[in-house]
Amino acid sequence: MNPKVFLGGILGGIVTALILRYPLQTVFPGQYVNGWQAVQPVIGWIALCVSILAFVATGAVGARLGGKAGRGAGAICGAVASALAGSLVFVACGGAATGVYGSRMLLGRAMIPAATESEFMSLLTEAVAQTILWSYLAFWIFTLGGAALGALGGALAAGRVAQKTYPAVWLSVSVAGSLAGLMAALVAAVIFSLLPVQIERALEQNNLTLSLPTWIVLVMPVLTALSLLLLFMLIGWLSLESLARQGAAGSFSLRAAAFTLGLQPLLLLLGIYFLARSVIFQHPFLGISLLVLCALGILLMARFRKAERISHQPAAALSKAESFGWTTFLCSFCIGLVALVTSVASLNVVMLVITQIVLLSPQTGLTADLSFDSFSSLVVENYIRHAVNFSALIWAPFVLGALAYLVGWLIDRRKMTKATIID
Repeated sequence: MNPKVFLGGILGGIVTALILRYPLQTVFPGQYVNGWQAVQPVIGWIALCVSILAFVATGAVGARLGGKAGRGAGAICGAVASALAGSLVFVACGGAATGVYGSRMLLGRAMIPAATESEFMSLLTEAVAQTILWSYLAFWIFTLGGAALGALGGALAAGRVAQKTYPAVWLSVSVAGSLAGLMAALVAAVIFSLLPVQIERALEQNNLTLSLPTWIVLVMPVLTALSLLLLFMLIGWLSLESLARQGAAGSFSLRAAAFTLGLQPLLLLLGIYFLARSVIFQHPFLGISLLVLCALGILLMARFRKAERISHQPAAALSKAESFGWTTFLCSFCIGLVALVTSVASLNVVMLVITQIVLLSPQTGLTADLSFDSFSSLVVENYIRHAVNFSALIWAPFVLGALAYLVGWLIDRRKMTKATIID
């Protein structure tokens, strides 16, 4: 698959996020936020319909840029492009909207303290659990929904002529992305491992029940990070197979890359065991998922254990400038995307729930010095934080990629100059 498919996905994500900005940021909060200015929902529904067409169009563009001929391959390229677009929409405004829905029991109230300590704990625990759950569910809804629509567009607009693909670039991307997934899973396990216990303790002390199982606040973050780690490991495996078939690995060793990918689940298992072992023992599903990833890593290392370094370049190798530029751009983008996707729930909890603790408390709520003057301003500020993160995710990889391209170009230029002098 040609790396240009990422450009199609990013462009589609930007356009779709702009289209969905009105329904998700202006119309949607009106149903759940006390004091939100009333707006006409008709325009929001129209924008929602247009966004569906935008996902299909993104898939069509991805199929054209993906470098694979045929409808089946076009559907895959289109699904990749639109899945990327969906994840970008989630980072831009979808995550903030689900934060509003998750904390609706707080945002829909009047700005007054809870009447009792029991009501205070009920509101707080319910808002935390609902916000975490819906933040992660929304990511999968946007991503998988975008992938389905993109596959349709890709199948309809599949190219007839295959373009060059660069598995060495994808292999670098898989290593960087899997490292980001590993860190995200470890951080999620450490941060959220104690949260179910704390929620259960608060519910028991106040004789309350939660509408959701408490383990959901741990399983959803860790499972999402593990899924991203699995995705990048599979990308790495496919890239290694492609390079092995070409009989060329560029300037690196297939075996070293395979071991770098394969050892990551084992390192994650050790890290979680020493830092948050309750994740494994109290939640067997997560333990089984970790063991499956470890088995995949072992199979990956076994598959390429005899692969050797090959000195010559593949026939379709990129120039130094192109290789540096594409690799830096894609690696930095994937790392940033994984970091933001796995931090949306935490940002929502901090912005929409934690900031209201002083207001909700029966002891301090009446005399609290609040950092916000209305729920509307609090929600708007949360949307702005998400938009700033989205902007950084878009521009930073392009800047880093351009700088890396310049470095590669200077190296190529220097080599050409030396060759000219020798001749």
